[in-house]
Amino acid sequence: MRFVDRLLKGFRSFILGKDILSTEESRASPRILCLYWVNLRNAGREFKASITDIGITGMRIEGVPALSRGERFEISYPFSEGFKEEHSFEVEVMWCRARAHDDVMVAGVQFVKQGDNLRGTWVYILLTEVGLLGEAVYQRREHVRLATSYRVVLREPKTGHKVMEGTVNNLSVGGALVESAAPMEVGRQLLALMGPNPSHPLLTISARVLNSRLDPEDGCHLISLQFVDFSKEELKALEGLILAMLEGRALG
Repeated sequence: MRFVDRLLKGFRSFILGKDILSTEESRASPRILCLYWVNLRNAGREFKASITDIGITGMRIEGVPALSRGERFEISYPFSEGFKEEHSFEVEVMWCRARAHDDVMVAGVQFVKQGDNLRGTWVYILLTEVGLLGEAVYQRREHVRLATSYRVVLREPKTGHKVMEGTVNNLSVGGALVESAAPMEVGRQLLALMGPNPSHPLLTISARVLNSRLDPEDGCHLISLQFVDFSKEELKALEGLILAMLEGRALG
């Protein structure tokens, strides 16, 4: 079984339990597991929810109200105190149900805008950030992205000079989302050293800054890293780290 198959099987069983995927959830395009907080507006009411996976045609959202198939509602991002009309994006419900262990409502939705019509929206930015669109064509595979709290040190590739420290909010074999106290220049090449202990990192890998933005809720900066120019040994180490996180049921 390929690494990605083992990864998906393990993570799906962890997140979803024994009910892996029903026919209503079958997808023609890959999905990236993630965590983005958003605001919803439905029938004049507002809700705080989270995107827990995203693909080029739709996403999975947790914390929604009870919704019916075919119903449409709006999502705004980045996360704020309330729904922001200027950041709204419309989606259509494909399915909605309560999680068995805590009754939180979860919905699978498809984008009302598709393809080139996504350009200029925050959804397009997120899809680029996780590697499903844009230049990172090698990421057009079924990579999952894991929530973690690993520390990361970013250094200059040639001199080894320390640029900043941060926390890895989520991690995949394509890249990582880093929380830091300061912004970072888009396109900058860096060396990322990450693991539970920054003094003894489990992984050292080259990365490029895809996106850098301010999180208005926490006041921190979120930096999207794309892993680049890595060797087979580095890829193997990263895959092993992610698989170990899954098998140990420890996400950081």
